[in-house]
Amino acid sequence: MHWFQGIRKSGRSLQRHSYSLSLESALSELFRLYDQTGGTAETAGRAIDAWIERTAGDPAAAPQAGAGKLAQLLRTRDLHEFLLREPEQREVKLALLEHLLFHRTPEERWGAIRSRLLEALPRLCHCPADSPRANLEAYKRALSDPRSPLGALLVLTALFNFGADPELPPENWALRFRRGRFPQHEWEPMGGAPAGQGSVAALDWRPSNPLCRWEYLAADLTHELIRSTESGAGDRRPTRLREAGHLDGRKDAAVFTLHCRLERPPGGDAGAGQMSLFPVEPAALLPEVQRTVHRQLGAEGVRQLALLLGRLARLQPGQIARLDVAEAADPGGDSAGPARIVRERGRKFLRVLALLCEIELQRVELQGERAAVRTSRFMTVLGREAVCAGDPAATALTLDDPLGLRLHVAVDPLFWPAEGGTLADAYRDLSPAVLACPPREHPLVIGLAAWLPGAWERAWPQTGGVLQRGADRLFAEAGLWLRESERYRAAEQLKRDLARLQELGVLGQWRLVRGAARNVLDHEYRLVAPQRAHQRAAAPWDVSAEAAAASAPREVRGWA
Repeated sequence: MHWFQGIRKSGRSLQRHSYSLSLESALSELFRLYDQTGGTAETAGRAIDAWIERTAGDPAAAPQAGAGKLAQLLRTRDLHEFLLREPEQREVKLALLEHLLFHRTPEERWGAIRSRLLEALPRLCHCPADSPRANLEAYKRALSDPRSPLGALLVLTALFNFGADPELPPENWALRFRRGRFPQHEWEPMGGAPAGQGSVAALDWRPSNPLCRWEYLAADLTHELIRSTESGAGDRRPTRLREAGHLDGRKDAAVFTLHCRLERPPGGDAGAGQMSLFPVEPAALLPEVQRTVHRQLGAEGVRQLALLLGRLARLQPGQIARLDVAEAADPGGDSAGPARIVRERGRKFLRVLALLCEIELQRVELQGERAAVRTSRFMTVLGREAVCAGDPAATALTLDDPLGLRLHVAVDPLFWPAEGGTLADAYRDLSPAVLACPPREHPLVIGLAAWLPGAWERAWPQTGGVLQRGADRLFAEAGLWLRESERYRAAEQLKRDLARLQELGVLGQWRLVRGAARNVLDHEYRLVAPQRAHQRAAAPWDVSAEAAAASAPREVRGWA
């Protein structure tokens, strides 16, 4: 593994230097010390400290060789302290380190480690071993946090995989381990160089091999965990691809991850974050995205998400969207109103767009006996253009001001499934009255209006256009965020917003089915589809010219 490389000034000359740090050699030294000391933690720790003192105080050692050896010993001590943390998990950690040292390629390592971690999940997450389905949410929380014991194992595996990968980090960037928190680390500019210098920024660079990134490992393990809890999963025979550490044998298997830097814990470190793991099915992606937007940006963020995805859903597959931000962020589509309000809506629109651009898709495609992992972004901004709407001689024009900002946006092909329709059909069909509903007064209207038609359609053969859900399940399926401390207030808000949906014609009838305990959180809501949905379900399938014209992509207002 490359520790850091670059150029430094010594007197009047510039010296190129490159310190290489191999975690494998540090781990080998640790196991050798364990063999010498009989595996006693205290004796091994004293031997490592004495070796570090001798190396640091050796005047005969060459500067570069001494620094490299000292760095290796420091990593040996970090690995030793990592093993001592959580004594009840030492057996699992030792087994993982043995796999890291024995297997030489990232694919072989992850294939062996993934199976071992799946067996050890109850112990790592302190959950009962006999109910994997009930423990699924606890497992996902541990997998989404790099600071959890399970997340630390994934970070360590990604570091070892990076050491075995031929890719090098950018020049003049150093890998800094956090003192006492190994294997947590971050990339920093070396020698006090400004953060803006260098070929790329440290926060934007990631290894191209997905097995060298802990986010991919967490998503892959989550995918395998969910698949193993399905009915009949135990009857499936393992394939060579699964044993090699790939996601699945399907051609279009995909895992969705949200980069950890989007989620900052309150009062946490600048480099620490938490990743949101999305379900692996494409149809379930947008409700999870909406829940993330609702949590971070509120009800106005959900409206901007609906405006953006509804506009993109009217495009033809593969077409690049050209968006005027001020117009696209306005529910009326004419960017009317005071400049302050238009700018505020535009900034929220840009934040939603930035969050969608952070969603990463990872696919596995079969190529004979091998499989290729392909990584792409859900959404990409191809270009920005700023146009001054006022004085042509104005100079205070930036690419961050929503007023006059125009964007070229491309969407991943997954947005248009092969069987027809888009993942954003629900947003495309929202009426202007629903989009114009004030988010402060009715924060749940847009999310419910986008979810209800699809939920009725999926359940129509069994229920005939009637849904009955509790408040918790309703929030979860509709992709809405429910704050635990405001559950009673959210239940009251849900009643007001259901009444508003009935006024807008989105909902036919609804009533409250009270629970036996007379607790508002135990009540269920019976939601009936409107009359037009019943007429559409009863009408035969028509492929007339009028129906074909109605299903054609609508015109997208924007700019040419």
